Amino acid sequence: MADYQPLDLSSLCNAGLEVLAEKTNAPIGEQSFRGLPFRVNEDPSNCFIAFDGASDSVTIPINSSATGLILAHRLLESDLMEGGPLGKPVADYVFRLADGGLADGGLADGGLAGRGLADGGLAGGEEVRVPIRERFEIAHISLGGKPFVALPDHGQTRMRRYEGHWSDMGRRQTEVTGDYSKGYFLWAWRNPHPDREIESLEVVPKGPRFIIAGLTVSHANEHPFVRQGKREARLTLSDPEDAEKPFDLRVDVDRGIASYVHPLPEASADDFVGDDFAGWGETQNPKSSPAYVEVAA
Repeated sequence: MADYQPLDLSSLCNAGLEVLAEKTNAPIGEQSFRGLPFRVNEDPSNCFIAFDGASDSVTIPINSSATGLILAHRLLESDLMEGGPLGKPVADYVFRLADGGLADGGLADGGLAGRGLADGGLAGGEEVRVPIRERFEIAHISLGGKPFVALPDHGQTRMRRYEGHWSDMGRRQTEVTGDYSKGYFLWAWRNPHPDREIESLEVVPKGPRFIIAGLTVSHANEHPFVRQGKREARLTLSDPEDAEKPFDLRVDVDRGIASYVHPLPEASADDFVGDDFAGWGETQNPKSSPAYVEVAA
């Protein structure tokens, strides 16, 4: 079984790209968001589950054991920049567990902050109900900023290493750009009892217009988003021919980010300290090995 399994929501879709209004080029079809697979219905005229204040609730069948779910969703309207309230109720996501109980939220942090489970978890029912609030679990793409407990659908990327505008010379020292959204925000819900099957997710709209574009089931015993700082990794190429090539290495990470790769000296630390020219530096290693990179994943 794959660690992450996207669900097909096409039978529930009721709206197309036209509902996005100001940004109608959101990605559809098979997608990889932050290294996670999603399946957005590829029909541009019928690719989303859309809701407003008059919509009935919609139940999405899950019928799978899972450590959690990741939703790609997006708010379609907002008055936040006109003085509207922060945290306006958008919907309730009601997760129904087999042979379960009732919890008041579970761990629904989208990668940044945790809440719920403070009362010990499930206690006598069959639902886990989570409020979805504007600028917390969901947000508008261009109005009001990024949500606090959800993430844009694309993570950080490296800046071009050897070229670019002079105005970016300071930013290039940070090596990476910020994350950004091509169409959706990703919100992760962790199943407080992963040994219990998730039967369904019921979406109960509360008023503001929003869409659900995709839903992916997690079977992995991990949080789906990066939650640790960078760590150093030493790279040694085992193929002598590759190791002798002029330095030109790059490391890509599917669920995370890597820094530029930098060459390491060929000599050992003891050789460096014992060198007759100690303190004056050493010759740059022009080869591709050894090297090091910093990775957060």
